[in-house]
Amino acid sequence: MAGEKNSGIALILSFFLPGLGQVYVGKISKGALLISSGVLSAAFAEVLFDIRYAPTLNWIAIVLYVLFFIIWIYGMYDAYESAEATHKSPLELLKSRYTNGEISKKQYDEMEKMLGKLYEEPTEADKEKKRTAKVEALETLLSNYVRGRISKEQYLEAKKKLEV
Repeated sequence: MAGEKNSGIALILSFFLPGLGQVYVGKISKGALLISSGVLSAAFAEVLFDIRYAPTLNWIAIVLYVLFFIIWIYGMYDAYESAEATHKSPLELLKSRYTNGEISKKQYDEMEKMLGKLYEEPTEADKEKKRTAKVEALETLLSNYVRGRISKEQYLEAKKKLEV
């Protein structure tokens, strides 16, 4: 499948900087949000922890460190899962979104119906319509050539394209 991303690389990138794996996978805005929130929570925690004689600020710093840890773990998990999702077919992704509760049954049914139309084999009627349209186009092309509206080269080139 085109655009597949390596889940190991995404995980390692997010290990070093939360959100970098998301950027690698192509989720730029989510990656930017994780990078900024991770960096800001760690930076504020460091600043608050360095202020002496302020026990209340130390507790806030600890909470910010815990927040950074949560962001870091989530970033690695999400980067891995996002990269793995690039290996799935659209129908598999749809089923997993429904199973995870991200979409309703109604949304699932509508999207499944649309996907089915994209991937289903054309019926004999569809094939016949296509053949009829091709024959009509060839007849029009030949008529234009006979009437002198197009040159022989134009006729042969267009005929070649229609027969492909």
